[in-house]
This record gives sequence, C-alpha cells and structure tokens, in this order.
Amino acid sequence: MRKPPAISCDVITTSDKKTIFAVRVDSGPMIRKKIEDFEKLYSKFKDNLPVSTAAPPKKKLLQADAKLQEKRRQWIVALSQTLLSNYYS
Repeated sequence: MRKPPAISCDVITTSDKKTIFAVRVDSGPMIRKKIEDFEKLYSKFKDNLPVSTAAPPKKKLLQADAKLQEKRRQWIVALSQTLLSNYYS
C-alpha cells in the first residue's frame, strides 16, 4: 500500500494585497491559486466528499486577516488530503 502524498501550502500576499495559496504535492510543481478556486473545487466535489469535510472558512466581522488565512490554509491542506486519499491511485 502506498503512503499518501505529502501536501504543503504556503500563504502568499501579493503587492496589491491579494492572497494566493501556493500548494505543492510531494516534490511536484507548486501551484498558486486564489481561495475562490479552492471553493469552486469544493463545490464540485462536496457531494462525493465525506460528511466530516468542512466547508471553506468565511470571513467574519472583526476577524484578523492572519487568522483567516491560517484557517483557510489548514482547510486547503485538509481538502487536498481528503481528495488525494480518496481518489489517489
């Protein structure tokens, strides 16, 4: 049995204050996507995901950006691990 791939995710803030998430699976190429891209991916797969898979974190009133970015980063890693563990062969 193969071990699941290692997933890393870094938060990048561009010069125009936009947040990009850089995801790498094992030692493969790094992909950079906005949170909206991961939300669309979640929407496409949510009916096939386990019930325990959480929805993407949303911005709350008076929530610090750093805290939200960290929650989103953790969510992206968890979503990626779930997708790869269920569909990786």
